[in-house]
This record gives sequence, structure tokens and C-alpha cells, in this order.
Amino acid sequence: MLEHVTEERRRPRAGPASGRREQCPSGCEDLAASAATAGPGERTEAASLLLTQAGGKRDRHHHHALYALTALVKHGGAFPTVGAAAERFASHEDLRVRVAGLALQVAADVERAASFAKLLELAAKGSTDESASADVQLRNLPAPLVAAGLVEAMRGGDPIVRARAASLAVGTIFLARESSLDSLLALTKDGDDGVREAAVMALARCLPAGKPFFVDRKELIAPALSALSSDSATKVTDAVAKAQRVLGVA
Repeated sequence: MLEHVTEERRRPRAGPASGRREQCPSGCEDLAASAATAGPGERTEAASLLLTQAGGKRDRHHHHALYALTALVKHGGAFPTVGAAAERFASHEDLRVRVAGLALQVAADVERAASFAKLLELAAKGSTDESASADVQLRNLPAPLVAAGLVEAMRGGDPIVRARAASLAVGTIFLARESSLDSLLALTKDGDDGVREAAVMALARCLPAGKPFFVDRKELIAPALSALSSDSATKVTDAVAKAQRVLGVA
């Protein structure tokens, strides 16, 4: 397995076709995916190859580093030895590499709670580029990790982060089940109107995301929405009306 991908790394690759997304130039995605089901020795060797590649300086855009780190994030549970190495990318000159390194710390359980909080804060409050990079890496992380982190974030003290956590929860909410639903319902009573709006909009997307789980729980969602139908914030009442139409509740 490793010999095949290592040989692929030696082959010159043609540049990306115009208008098409550039693919991994050195087989890192294949290597990470194959190593995910390999034994501990091969996983360690794979991680070493990928991180060596990530540390290379030949590509001035650092795409090798980005591809390697992203591949590791996607299969983080298979690489128990690489967590500490991710810390060295915290000050990398490429923003996307820094964010991918942070996500790798989450996947490898290196100060997971703090690392996830930083990643979510970038998604919620960062610049346009920071937010986009953080969103990509959050989607790369194993869904159960994201679900657990979002549930915790929805109980946090920053309303901007709470609102962002609510909006992101729908993609993984059906994995966390009751805890995620309870957290979203609690946010419909939040003191910040932006958080209430985000929670309502998330509930409106729950039915297609989590059926039949949420179909059986309309009796919990409907009263929460009805309670907000006379909310003082117009954006909340507008979101409630839309959610009620989508969910078929009054």
C-alpha cells in the first residue's frame, strides 16, 4: 500500500485543467484513506510520510501541506501519533494550513475541547477567508466529534458562537439525537434575537436532515415555535412562520 502511493508521489503531475479544482498532487488522500484500515505500524509510517510532505517548502503555495493535513483530518482517528505534530502548523504562513492543523488537533484529541472552540470561533467570527477555511475543516472532521462540540458550544457564553453552532448543527444533529434537539429547543428561549433566529432556522431544516427522528418529535418542536410567533424581533417571527410551513406545524 505505502509503496504504491510513495511511487505515485514521484510521478510528475499535469497541472489542473482550467476551471477545475486542483486535485492532490502527491497521493496523500489515497494514502490517508488506505492507512485508515491498516495496522498501527503502517498508520505511523503513513502519518510520517504525510507530515514530512506537509513540512516541505518547494511549493510556495503550500498546497502539499494543505492536502496532507486535510487528508489526516478526514481520517484523524486512524492516526493516533500525529496530534502533537499538528501544533507546529499553528504559526504557518498559509491560513488554510493553520486552520487544517487546528482541525487535526481536534481529530487527534490534542486539547480537543479548546481546539474545537478555536475552530468554531473562526467559523463564527473570523474573516471571510478564516470562516471559509474553518467551515471546510469542520466538515472534514468525524461527525460525532462535531456534534458533541456543537452541543457544548450551544451552551456557551458568546451569542455569535451559539448562533453559528445552531446553524451548523443540522448537518450532524441526527447523530447526537436528543442532546442536539434539546440544545436547539433551549436556544429558542435565548436572550439574543440572533440566536433565537438561528435556532428556529435550524429546526426548520431538521425534518429533511433527521427524518424519521424529527417526524416523531413534532410535538416537541411545534410548541417551541408557537411560543415565538409573537417574538419582539421581526426576523424571529419571520423565521418562525417559515419553519412552521416547512414542518407542517401550527
